[in-house]
Amino acid sequence: MNIEVVWDNDQKTILRYIYGKSWTWADFNTAAKTAYDMLDTVDHKVSIIMDFQNANIIPQGAITHVQRAFSTPRHANIATTIIVGSSANTFLQAIAGVGRKLSRSGSNDWQLTFVSTLPEAYATLEPKGKAESQ
Repeated sequence: MNIEVVWDNDQKTILRYIYGKSWTWADFNTAAKTAYDMLDTVDHKVSIIMDFQNANIIPQGAITHVQRAFSTPRHANIATTIIVGSSANTFLQAIAGVGRKLSRSGSNDWQLTFVSTLPEAYATLEPKGKAESQ
């Protein structure tokens, strides 16, 4: 699988998707299922970090898949989602914007923040009491 899903701290308050160079939408669907299973094991809010720093490209069909993701109800334990990736950041923001507009339900429930680096992602979580990661 080209997307690894890991708890990013011992307190299990940050869940990170680590995208590989040539991930696919099938990889994303598998990773999302894994993440939801992991979220089912805790009874508190969890911040999600989507780490695209090592990803080369966004696979074809992005708008359709992002629209579908936004139309899916957010897991009750998800607090916020931070998208990390400097080179693809503008592109990811554009796709997210289009996907949100096209989805018919659930899109307003997803709280997204876009940053360029992992340290920026952790700094974004800091005011919310982020514990030390890794």
